[in-house]
Parts: sequence; C-alpha cells; structure tokens
Amino acid sequence: SGINAEYGVFCSSAYLAALSISYYFVGYAVGTTSLGVLADRYGRKRVVVPVLLLYTGITGLVASSTSYHQFLLLRGISGMLHGGLQNVTHVLQAELVPPKYRNACNTVKEGMFGFGLSISAVMLYYITSWRLQFVLLCVLLGLVAVVVSTVLPESPFYYAGKGEMERAMISLQKISRINKVPLPNSLVLERSTKPGVTTSESIFGVLHVSMVTKLGVTSLFYAFFTMALLLYCLSYHVSAVPGDVYNNSFLMGLSSVPAYYWLYSYGDKLGRKKCLMNLYILTICSLLVAWCDARGTALFRTITVQLLAFVTARSCMLAIASLMYLYTSELYPSSARSGLVGLSSMIARAGAILSSYVLVLARTIPLSSTLSV
Repeated sequence: SGINAEYGVFCSSAYLAALSISYYFVGYAVGTTSLGVLADRYGRKRVVVPVLLLYTGITGLVASSTSYHQFLLLRGISGMLHGGLQNVTHVLQAELVPPKYRNACNTVKEGMFGFGLSISAVMLYYITSWRLQFVLLCVLLGLVAVVVSTVLPESPFYYAGKGEMERAMISLQKISRINKVPLPNSLVLERSTKPGVTTSESIFGVLHVSMVTKLGVTSLFYAFFTMALLLYCLSYHVSAVPGDVYNNSFLMGLSSVPAYYWLYSYGDKLGRKKCLMNLYILTICSLLVAWCDARGTALFRTITVQLLAFVTARSCMLAIASLMYLYTSELYPSSARSGLVGLSSMIARAGAILSSYVLVLARTIPLSSTLSV
C-alpha cells in the first residue's frame, strides 16, 4: 500500500504491516473496556462526545505523521477511541430504541458498515494518497461530532440506574420532543440497580451469580473471539481471494446486504439465539467449500465458487457480529452494560489481533485451509 511504500515496509519487514493492525486492535481492546466503565460511571453522552472529538483530531494527526513509529502510535490511540465509541453506541441503541424497533435499527446501523466498506473500495481506487484519505475521514468525523453533540440525548436508563429520576425524566422529555410523541401520564420510573452498587461490583457480580450465568457469559466471550477472528481474516485478506482486489472489496461490502436483510426479516421472528445458530451453520458450510477448494476438489476449483464461498462467509460473519452486540446489550444489566459489552469486545479484539498474522501463515498454507481450521 502507499503507507508501506512511503515508510519502506517491504517483504523483509512484512511483519510491520501486521503490527500496524495489531496496534490498532490492542488500542481498541483497551478502549472498549476502559471507556465502557467510564460510560457506566459518568454517562453515555459524556463519554461519546469528547471521545468523538478526540478521535477526529487523532485521525487528522495520522494524516500528518512523519514516521512509521509515529503512525503506529497514533493508530493505536485511534483504535482505543474507536473501540470506546463503538461500545457505547451499542449500549445507547439498546437503551434508547424500543424493543419493537431495536432489531430494525440495529440492522440499518450495521448495514451502513457494509455500505461504507463498498464506498471505501471506490475511494481507495480513485484517491491514491493515504494522507488525503485520512483527511477526508477527519472531515466526516467532524460532521458526525457536531450532529451527535447537538442531537444525542443522555440515556434515561443511566440516570435511573444512578437514582437521578428527575434528570431521567428530563432526558425522556427531550426524546419525546424530538420524536414529537407525548409522554404517557402513567409513566413511572424506578431504579434499575440497587443503591450503592458500583460499576465494577456489577460487572463481577454478573460473573458470580450462578454457574449457568458463568457458562453463558463464557460462551458469549468465546463466540466474540471466534467471530472477530474469522471476520477480520476475511476482511483484511481480500487479496488472497481470486480476482481483482478492488472488485472483491466492493463485492464483500455489498455482500452484507442479503445477510442484513435476512436479519431484519427474521431477527424478531426467530429470536436472537436461533438467528445466530442459522448464520453460524451457513458460515461453516461456506468455509467447507473453501476448504474443498484448498484440497483440490475439482468441483470447487473455479474462481466464481471460491469468491462466492468467501463472500458468503464474510456476509454471515458481519450479520453475526451485528447480532452479537445487540444480543449482549439486551442481556447485560444497565448498571454494568457498557463495561460488560466492552469486556466482550476486548476479548473479540484478541481474535482480531491474531487475524493480522494469518496472512503470514497463508504464505505457506492456503488461506482457505487456514480459515477452515
């Protein structure tokens, strides 16, 4: 890429390219947990707005970096801020959107990720300067920061969990004015947590309630790890898929549309758990096709089938990632929701970090075999 060429990261130092991804995800892991705990303690909006402003400034500084080590450091900080932002936005969605519309809202929000990926493929094709790309991202983030700071309300669940019922009612009144829907006269707010329970106590309390809860949370953590490992393997190693890399990136971005449409249609009908199981089964089948290709099975040794297998697997993994964050945001208690979702996301980053080194392994073992394992 342009970054590697400018800073002299070539074949002999290819590990540095993987290191840049690792720096980003290490920062991401730190941000999801630390900023999640801060959001539980000080409020969702009080964390989102300053972090978004910092993220905008750091993105601008990345464009002006003068050395590869400076670039790595700034990318690590960007990852930390990005992780915190994504974590808290998932929590805000669970607390601000009614259950009736939550799946639809989540599907549209996550669908923008796939749309953005397709647009980025076009942008990378026409805008070859990586510095100009980061400047453009800085401008877009600045616009988002202005909108969020003026429109986004604080979560009434956060205030209710702290026992600040008057401020929770004020937040609800602001939301009702934005939506032009009057509050019902019979509305009653109650504390969602017991008095004196801190965020850290709530986080560890969830892990110590019962053996069933421990096993359930542990399985969710493992699901986050494998989800991130597979998703970022498929996302970052598009170059290993047969065909033009720009076309493949564009197709993989659009590939999320069928999965998100299915999630939109059946997310409420089947429930979160059944949807996850169906998506995992389809992912396994797609990876088995890729594995058959690596084994040299004649039926599968065509570029069209290979590309279809990778696109389908990545499409399912995007839908799984979207549903996992929605599912956990609904499962965890509001008093520790940001911290626990952040902890889940931190574990997912471990899988994302490992994914950056799969490309090195894929030089001796076909990528499809690596992903199938």
